[in-house]
Amino acid sequence: MVVSRGSKLAARMLRTVRRVLIANCPVLQHLEPSDDCLDNAEQFQTPQTLEVVTGGATLTSLGMGSNLPGFRSDLTIGDDVEGPQDDTPEKVVQLEEDLNELHMINPRGRKIMLGTYQSEFSVYAKLADLADAEGVPVWEQHRACMFEEDEIDGKPVIYSRWQAMFSDADALDWRKSVTQRAWRLHAMLIADPSILHEKPLKISDLPVLSDVNPKGTSFPVMIERTQEKIDDLTTWSAPKGDVWFK
Repeated sequence: MVVSRGSKLAARMLRTVRRVLIANCPVLQHLEPSDDCLDNAEQFQTPQTLEVVTGGATLTSLGMGSNLPGFRSDLTIGDDVEGPQDDTPEKVVQLEEDLNELHMINPRGRKIMLGTYQSEFSVYAKLADLADAEGVPVWEQHRACMFEEDEIDGKPVIYSRWQAMFSDADALDWRKSVTQRAWRLHAMLIADPSILHEKPLKISDLPVLSDVNPKGTSFPVMIERTQEKIDDLTTWSAPKGDVWFK
């Protein structure tokens, strides 16, 4: 079973296996579903399972919002279960809670998680830090990092570990085109909460309050420029439990 962040991503995974890999790979032709097999947008069945009394779907691909505890599988793959919207500690905690459903499918079954860090508080980083009572990691971690960084004579140097795809010059151009945060998360696979979002600050979008203490302001507040009424100040958690006001 493959579980993805959304149903569209899950459907794309199933199409890739069903229509690209099996249909175009000669050594997999025997897995092509026959007319008697289950074959739809979420699941397909290979002919070999028809001879097994307990044979069910060979591959099921679902989104996180599906009723996962109602399914069973021998192998469960979490494919990109973390999305760009999971960018705060609170959202990642909720995502981690949702991932408990993967264990409900088959507590003793094999599980594989695939994905790229989407925030400094990534659930993948949290899973990598999990250990049992004896300190043994719960997950076996494999990092597919494409680049290596160095500094020569005070200048940054980037080496590509995948020369067939990216040259060293390509890697350096890529680094110049993105923020430090994006580079460390997506290219170097480093989830570091010390690097927060590098987004332009528009002073015109900030409410100006006369109170020294924002919490002492009487709400709602009307913004003169946009005539927008706000009922409260947006807050979010920052590293070490501080609260930052937007």
